Amino acid sequence: MATRWGICSAGKISHDFAVALKTLPAEDHQVVAVAARKLGDAQEFAKKHSISRAYGSYEELARDPDIVGIVHLYVIVGVDETGAVILKFSNNRMAVFTYSSGLELPNDAVIVGTKGIIRVPGRIWCPTSLVVNGKETLYPIPEPCLPLNFINSTGMRYEAEEVRQCLLKGLKESAVISHADSLLLAEVEDEIRRQVGVVYSQDCQ
Repeated sequence: MATRWGICSAGKISHDFAVALKTLPAEDHQVVAVAARKLGDAQEFAKKHSISRAYGSYEELARDPDIVGIVHLYVIVGVDETGAVILKFSNNRMAVFTYSSGLELPNDAVIVGTKGIIRVPGRIWCPTSLVVNGKETLYPIPEPCLPLNFINSTGMRYEAEEVRQCLLKGLKESAVISHADSLLLAEVEDEIRRQVGVVYSQDCQ
C-alpha cells in the first residue's frame, strides 16, 4: 500500500519535496492533500502537483479521515508554529515527518517534534557524493519534472523512502538517526544560537 502523504504548507521547500516524491514509484508514494494558511495558496499548489484535496487550514488537514494514522505530514511552517502544528497531527494519531535545515528551529520546537516524529538527516542542498576515509560514495540525484527552488532537492526522495521503510517495519525512529541523536543535535543547535545571539520570540516566554 502506498504511503499517503499530506503536505503542511505550500512554500518553496514543500514544492521541492512534492517534486522529489514524483521521482519515486507512484505505487509507493502518493500526495493526497495539502494545507496552507490561505486556501488559494493550497489550491494553486494542489493544481500544480495534481493533488486531489486542498485545505485552507492545518486543522482541516488534521481532520481528513483518509489520512488518519497512515499519512505522514511534511511540516514546513514558521518557527513560532512548528511545535503546535506537529501536535495537531500527532494528537490525531498521524505519523509526522518534519524537515528543517536545523538552525531555524528553536530547541523547544525540535524537542517537541522529535518525540512524535520519524526524523532522518537531510539538507535542502542534498550533496551528490560523500567522501569518508578516502572512499567516495555517490548519491545520484534524479532530474526534476518541474523547476526546483533549491539545489539538488530531488535528493529528498531518500528521506521520504527512509520514512516509508520505517513505517513498514513499525518503527517510530530511523536507525540512521535516533531520537536521542535528534535531541542531542537540538541541544547543540540551541547552544550555537545562544553563542551567535539568535533569539526567537518564544525564548522569552
